[in-house]
Amino acid sequence: MIEFDISTNEQRNELSEIYKFCFHEGSAQTDFFFDNHWNEQNGIIAKSGSEIVAALYLLSTRILTPSGITNAHYLYGAATKPQYRNRGIMQNLIDFANRTAHKGNQQYSILLPASDSLYNFYMRCGYRPLYKIREVKLSAFELKEFATPSEKKSSFNIANCINIRNQFCSKHLGSVLWNKDDFSYAVGINKLYGGEIIVSENGYALCSKVYEDKLTVTEIISDEDSFSDIAHQLLQTGANNFVFRLPVWSNLLYNKGKEIPFGMIRHTLNNDNIGFLENEKPYIGLTLD
Repeated sequence: MIEFDISTNEQRNELSEIYKFCFHEGSAQTDFFFDNHWNEQNGIIAKSGSEIVAALYLLSTRILTPSGITNAHYLYGAATKPQYRNRGIMQNLIDFANRTAHKGNQQYSILLPASDSLYNFYMRCGYRPLYKIREVKLSAFELKEFATPSEKKSSFNIANCINIRNQFCSKHLGSVLWNKDDFSYAVGINKLYGGEIIVSENGYALCSKVYEDKLTVTEIISDEDSFSDIAHQLLQTGANNFVFRLPVWSNLLYNKGKEIPFGMIRHTLNNDNIGFLENEKPYIGLTLD
């Protein structure tokens, strides 16, 4: 019999082994998550007897709705042991997790499927693919057109980055308003994978490690003047190809690229109370993928 529950501190080692195995993560990345972003209240588990067979994590956040800033969560790290898959366990676990979250005053659940094929699965769980990004691919030669170094050098300041982010995201319903801990985690885990954050006076870019001559900018929030400086700094990485994940509403690299699905949302009661997003351009960002 499968039972559902909230995790406890005593289950950390068992949970970390499932996380490491299912996501093919190294020990450093696994430990970083459990040291910095897990607590016993945000882990939701499925058990067969005393064995944990599936788990997921509800990372508290907030989104902008017509009634103001509203509590939500980002559903992260959903994993089932191989021998327990295809039994409906994860779908039931997600339902239990959302009912638990609603009791804790979280109104919305947001996630980014790990692959395109999982969109259909999450739609069966009540989620709708209302989040998009604009993906732009440029060569180094093309990026040079936008690059101009700034005379003013900026250093990383997390409070400044969050303020910049909120200036832009708080104008768009459904957008996720991450807090300091979320931002710190995103920067830290990216660094463990060899990435970095590039900053300018009024902008920043979270960047992957250069891999096979390509660098992916997983989030960039900036005004156009700071983007010129960021573009200059990106060219110093030595990459010859760049992929930018931009909010659909961003003015940067205007009229370039294509819109692609990049995230899903449901009300925690699954009552389809998300109609206010139908004609909006919500943005998740910092999606830890």
